This record gives sequence, C-alpha cells and structure tokens, in this order.
Amino acid sequence: MLTRAQYDKAIYTPEDSGLKAHREYYSQFVTELVKKCVQNTIPIGRLMSSTDPHFNDIPIKLWDDCSGSQVPNGKVGNYRTGYRFGEECHLLLKAAGEKSTVSVMCCIAKEAARLIVESTRKEFKDIVKGNK
Repeated sequence: MLTRAQYDKAIYTPEDSGLKAHREYYSQFVTELVKKCVQNTIPIGRLMSSTDPHFNDIPIKLWDDCSGSQVPNGKVGNYRTGYRFGEECHLLLKAAGEKSTVSVMCCIAKEAARLIVESTRKEFKDIVKGNK
C-alpha cells in the first residue's frame, strides 16, 4: 500500500503531471462498492462522453453525491464524509494515513470512474472483435 507520506514525496514527471502517482494512490481505495456508487450516481454514457481527462466537465455536485459528501438536509453531524463508500474504503484510507475529506472522496470517485470507463472501452473492443 502506498501511504499518504509516500504519495506526497512522489516524483512528478513533466510527461504526466503527476497523474500516474495520483492514479496509483487513489486507485487503492476504489472498491466494488465505490464503483457501484459512481455508476448509480453518474450514468455510464456521461462518463464515457466526458472530454476532460479529469472529468471536470461533470459537475462537482455529482462527484460529491457519489460518496455522500453533501450534508443531507443541512444536518451537520448526521453523516460521515464519504459514508456511501463503505467501511472497507475507510479502513484502507486509515491504513494509508489518509483523511476522509470531501476532496479525497472526489479523487476516489473520479479514479473509480476512470477504471469503469477503461473497463467499458475494453469490453466494447472485445465485443467488436468478436471475443465475447
């Protein structure tokens, strides 16, 4: 497991602007439940048609909704940031020395979306090639 301290010391190359380290770090927190939360919140068509490598053309509110990072009915204290992502995700965060913040939850959701899009594209290519 890559810890937060190791991620903070990661070397960023001009070629990827740190995306490789970012993906490696946040992908370790993506569980099947996290993927399900993203898929249940943002339609696959919207993910697939995103033209921004960071999914910034999808409103931040949707990313916050994926993890449950919005305060329901304005009642602060009635939820935990990222509660929809489940205990497994939070245990992984704790093991890496990471905090459960709104921005961290957004990064995890976006990495889950990248994995979903990559998997969907691969599956589509296999179907087109007749491998499925």
